[in-house]
Amino acid sequence: MDQQTNNKPRVVRLNNEYTNQQMAKHRQTSSGPKRKFLGLILITVVIVLAIPTYGLVKSFQSLQSARTTETRTISQSKDIKYMASSQAELIKNMQNSVYLQKYARARYQFVKPGEKIFTTPSSSSSVATQNEGN
Repeated sequence: MDQQTNNKPRVVRLNNEYTNQQMAKHRQTSSGPKRKFLGLILITVVIVLAIPTYGLVKSFQSLQSARTTETRTISQSKDIKYMASSQAELIKNMQNSVYLQKYARARYQFVKPGEKIFTTPSSSSSVATQNEGN
């Protein structure tokens, strides 16, 4: 019964040169599979960490493109608001008959009968008028 419960081998290892060489050879051959196993674990860990990193990079790129789009949209919105306010002001001014007369005379070079138009050299768009009869 003692032999069955005690599973230790009863053989004692000899401590000589041959057994030491055999043990060294056995250690060299047995370390190979451990290294392969550690290599597989290392590759698995790298892959497991690379997958979330890839997702994180994709999320960052989409965030950057959203920020760029937001900035461009805000700029366009400001431009449109400015254009709308200037158009509203122009509509308001076009309802004023005095402004409308000045605008038509300056823009389309409308003249009253007996009136001469002189352009100044400093700015070709401004028109100087001189009334002869009035």
